Amino acid sequence: MKDYLTVGYVTKPHGVRGMIKVEPLTDDITRFKNIKYVLTEEAGNYIKYKITGRSIAPSVVLLKLDGVDTVDDAERFRSKYLYIPRSEGRKLEDGEYYWADIIGCDAVFSDNGKKLGVIDSIIDTKSNDVYVVKTDKDDVLIPALKIYVTVDAEHNTVYIHRKGLEEILPDED
Repeated sequence: MKDYLTVGYVTKPHGVRGMIKVEPLTDDITRFKNIKYVLTEEAGNYIKYKITGRSIAPSVVLLKLDGVDTVDDAERFRSKYLYIPRSEGRKLEDGEYYWADIIGCDAVFSDNGKKLGVIDSIIDTKSNDVYVVKTDKDDVLIPALKIYVTVDAEHNTVYIHRKGLEEILPDED
C-alpha cells in the first residue's frame, strides 16, 4: 500500500501572491479545511509545504503555501499532484478503499483467475465509481459495485464477476 494519498491536482497559479488553484481528488472537498500541509513529489522525494491560507469553492480549492509568494513561485506547482501521508487520511469503513490502493491493481476474473488487465483509473459518477481497466486491446469500464467486483487490496487484485457484465466484457480469445 502506498504511504501517501493524492488529494489534489494543481491546475495553475491563482492571482499574483502565489496562490495555487487545485482540482480536489477527494470525495469530500471540505476535507481541505483540516489539512495543515501537503506534499509534492520532486525527483522521487516528497517535499512538505505548510498551508497558510485557503479558499474552498464548490469544485476547486485555492491554497496559499508557505514560501510560495509570487506567480513564478506558484508556477512551479502547475500540473503537479498534492499528497498527504496515509496516516492523515480519513478512517475507512469496512469495504472502503482509497483510490490509490485500487489504481494499479490487476483485474482478474473470479471464475478462472485469468487476468483481464490493470486498473488504470477510476471515474467518479456520484452514484458509484467505475474502474477503467486497461487491457491489451481497449479500455473496459467496470462498475465498482459489490455484485461485479471484489477488492483484495492486500494482494493488489480486483476480482471481476462476469454475471451481468457479459455485454461489456471483451470476448475471450
